[in-house]
Amino acid sequence: MKLIQIFSIFFLMQGVFLYSQKNVSKVEEYLNEKKEGEDISITTKDIRNKKVPDASFSLEGRRGVDQSFISDEFVKSVIDGGFVKIANDGDMEFEPPKDKETVSESLKDDEEYTEEELKYWASVADQYYQFRDFDYYDDFYYYYDKEALENSKEKEDDENKTSYLDVKKYIVKAISYILPQVLILDVNYESALNYYGVKTGSSGGAKKVKYNVAKAAGANKSVLQEGLDYFNSHKNKFSNHRFMAVLEFSKFSAKSRFYIINLRTGEVNAAYHVSHGSGSDKDNDGYATYFSNLPGSKASSIGVYKTGEIYRGKYGTSLRLHGLSPTNSNVYKRAVVIHPSPYVKEANVKPGRSWGCMAFDYKVSGDVINMLRNGAFIYAKYR
Repeated sequence: MKLIQIFSIFFLMQGVFLYSQKNVSKVEEYLNEKKEGEDISITTKDIRNKKVPDASFSLEGRRGVDQSFISDEFVKSVIDGGFVKIANDGDMEFEPPKDKETVSESLKDDEEYTEEELKYWASVADQYYQFRDFDYYDDFYYYYDKEALENSKEKEDDENKTSYLDVKKYIVKAISYILPQVLILDVNYESALNYYGVKTGSSGGAKKVKYNVAKAAGANKSVLQEGLDYFNSHKNKFSNHRFMAVLEFSKFSAKSRFYIINLRTGEVNAAYHVSHGSGSDKDNDGYATYFSNLPGSKASSIGVYKTGEIYRGKYGTSLRLHGLSPTNSNVYKRAVVIHPSPYVKEANVKPGRSWGCMAFDYKVSGDVINMLRNGAFIYAKYR
């Protein structure tokens, strides 16, 4: 009997060793291929010490992404929305809001920083960055204004009451752990109403506390719904089936307008401040109204995005972007990426302007990158 147990343990350990060697060798193949002027932020040490779901997308990302231009319907939705002028070169200009908000504090633009300053802030950002796998964010939520978040809180009796959606979520989540990236919810805004839930109190008569992040951040429900519908129609184009994002460009830049949705639960679990390009906001009033796909425009691009690989650039740990729309198809060669910055703060402050990149406060950019890596869907819209 003991001999059988010894053989069983031996074969089990051998299987685990071969499996781990297979995964490590795949990543080492990627890490050992040199890229000029770039250091990959995910090291073999990270791979060995932590789970890295879907690291294979980085291999695909290096070879480029098939731009199948699924976005004709995106462009149609922009035109149907009205209030837009389309130039011959494809640039789009929207009417600014009639009542513009203002704040007392503004941060300086990207181009006002020296190379030495950017190197310093990149090193600071790298100290904040910590690689985390997707599972870490299953019970994660974020919004900078804690008071507004608390005001969005709702409680309901949870004892002896379980909704059909709750049952479906738990079943899908359980199966997802066994078959990751295979099964996800067909999410829509109404049936998965953008809250973060935690249980408090004793096991008997427990209460469920719901934090409606979308409500706290003042998100536009129709834009969130558009993004979710778009993802559900084209999910086969995207490798990351855990998280997606919606960027609401029409909001004042001092407000949180970048929303991350957990696709396992259908919840908006985070809302962040994000920059826009100086070419989109020529009078620097905090409102982006002009969008371009042209190199040298320094403008943001609306459209459907797919994230690429994590890399270390001049701003620190960053995430490449691929444009899947005629309105943003040049973002990769324009080096428009997600990156940390010193000119965006998680506060009621007008951010500095980028050259088209989606720049985030360096204290939170790591969470954005971790959730949206490996082929995530981003829906960037002006409404």
